[in-house]
Amino acid sequence: MIHAPGMLMVGSADRDERKTTFACSLIERFGAGHDLVAVKVEMISGADAEGCGYSLAEEKRDTDIKDAARLFEAGARRVFRLRVLKDSLEKGFSALMEKIGPDACVVVESNSLRHAVSPDLFFMVKERSAPAGGQFAPAAEDYADKTALADGNNFDFDFDALKILSGRWILDEAPTAVILAGGLSKRMGSDKSLLSVRSLTMLEHIHRQLRPAFEKIIVSSNEPKKWSGLGAEIVPDKIPGQGPLMGIASCLEASASERNFFVACDIPEIDLRLVRSLLDRALYDDGVVPVAQNGRYEPLFAVYRKRMLHGIKACLKTGERQIIKAFEDYRMHFTPLEDFGLRSLRNLNTMRDYEEYQNKLKERKNP
Repeated sequence: MIHAPGMLMVGSADRDERKTTFACSLIERFGAGHDLVAVKVEMISGADAEGCGYSLAEEKRDTDIKDAARLFEAGARRVFRLRVLKDSLEKGFSALMEKIGPDACVVVESNSLRHAVSPDLFFMVKERSAPAGGQFAPAAEDYADKTALADGNNFDFDFDALKILSGRWILDEAPTAVILAGGLSKRMGSDKSLLSVRSLTMLEHIHRQLRPAFEKIIVSSNEPKKWSGLGAEIVPDKIPGQGPLMGIASCLEASASERNFFVACDIPEIDLRLVRSLLDRALYDDGVVPVAQNGRYEPLFAVYRKRMLHGIKACLKTGERQIIKAFEDYRMHFTPLEDFGLRSLRNLNTMRDYEEYQNKLKERKNP
C-alpha cells in the first residue's frame, strides 16, 4: 500500500457523478486558503490502454470537459485526469505524483485507487436511499473513514470537522471508546468484567473513568442483557469464538466515529493523559499503540481508525487472530509508555493479579 499524505480521496457507492459534486464542495471550502489539485481517475480496459498501462493528462482551464470545468470553477488550481488499467494503478499513481509534486494538497475522485493508495482520508458518497454496498464500490466501503449521505446535491456531512493542518487532511470528530468484554477469562477463572472494584464491577469501573472523555461508549460483549443498564451500546461479535480481534472488527464496523479508543476490561486504570495523546496522534496515523519499557505492544489499549477494518477483516478471513498482523499496511505510531512515566500497563490476567491490585487500592485508601 502506498501512503499519500496530503491527499483526500472520494469514492461513490452508487451514482458516479456524486463524487464530483462532493469534491467540488470540498474545493469550494478549502480552495481559497490552499492551492488544491483535483484528480479524476478512470479505470480502463486493455483495449484502451497505452503501452505503459495508463495515460495522464493535465486539463486546461478552458476545457470543454464538464467535470474538469466544474472542478476549476470550484477553485482547483490544477486538474488532472488519470486513465489507468487496474494492474497499473501504482505505476500510474507514481507518474501522477511526479507531475503534482510531493507537497501538494490533493482531492482525488476514485474508488479503485483506494485499493493501492492510502490517503489521509477516504470518503464514500452514496444516496441516502441506496442499499448497502452499491454497484460501483465492491469492498471499497470497508476503507471509508466516513460516508457522506446525499439528498440531491446536499450532503449529510460535518464539513466543519474537516481541516487542513500542516498540509494534511484531518477529520476532527468526536471519538468513540470501546470496552472489550467478550473474553473467556480462562486464566482468571471467573468473568473479569464482573470482578468487584470500588463497589462496582470491573466493567462499570472502566466505564465510569471513560465517561468524562467520550460522548459515545461501546461495550463489546456477547451477553447484551448483562450490560443493558449501563447506558452504552452493546455490540456482539459478528462471529463468536474468534478472540478480541473479532470484537475489534465488530465494534469498528458498528462505530460511527473515525477514531476509536479500545481498552480491554482487564486494564482497570485509565490514564486519560495517555488516551488523549493517542487520540491526537490518530488524527494523522491509522493506528496508535503504546509500547511498554520491555518493548511489548499494548494493542488492547490503543486507538484504531475505522479504515483499519479492511485489514482486520482480511486477517480474520485467513484465520489470523493477532492484531499486530493487521498493522503492516497502515500508518502506525508506537507511543513509548515511558513518555508518560509508565513502565507498562497494569493487566489483571490472574486471580493473583487481581488480589495484588486490590491490596494496592487499600494501601492508597489507608496510607
